[in-house]
Amino acid sequence: MPSYSVDQIIGKTLYAKKNTPVYNLPSFDQNAKQKTVIKPGQIIGTVFSYVGGSPGKPLNWMYKTKVGLQEVTYYTKHEDDNVDRNLLLDQGVKTTAEIEKEKEEADKSTGDKLVDLLKKVFKYGAIGIGAYLIFKAVYNKKA
Repeated sequence: MPSYSVDQIIGKTLYAKKNTPVYNLPSFDQNAKQKTVIKPGQIIGTVFSYVGGSPGKPLNWMYKTKVGLQEVTYYTKHEDDNVDRNLLLDQGVKTTAEIEKEKEEADKSTGDKLVDLLKKVFKYGAIGIGAYLIFKAVYNKKA
C-alpha cells in the first residue's frame, strides 16, 4: 500500500471507499461518539487537519462544516482502505516515494542528468537497431 505524507492530504477532499464512521471527537478519545456513517462513494469532507498518529492514538482526520451558523468539527479514523485513493491522485496527491524521487532528481547535478539521458538514448537506440536487424534478416530470407 503506498504511503502519503499528511501534508499531501490536508486540504484534499476524501471520498469513502467503504462505510466510514464519523465521530464528534477523535476516535481514541473516551468521550468520542459515532455520529453517522459515510457510505461508499460519498464525500467524507475536506481535510482541515489531523490529530493522533502515535502509539495508542491512531491518526484521525479533522474536518469542519457549517451547521446553521455554527462551525462544527468532525473526525474519521484513518484506515488503509476507507478512502478512495484514485480520487486522491486526481487531486494531485503524491506518495512519499514519488516525492523522494522528485527530490533526488532535483538534487542531481547537470552531469548526472546528462549521463541518465545518454543511458536512455543508448538503451532505446540499441532496441531500435536490434529490431531493425531482425526485420532485415527476416525480410532478406523471404526475398
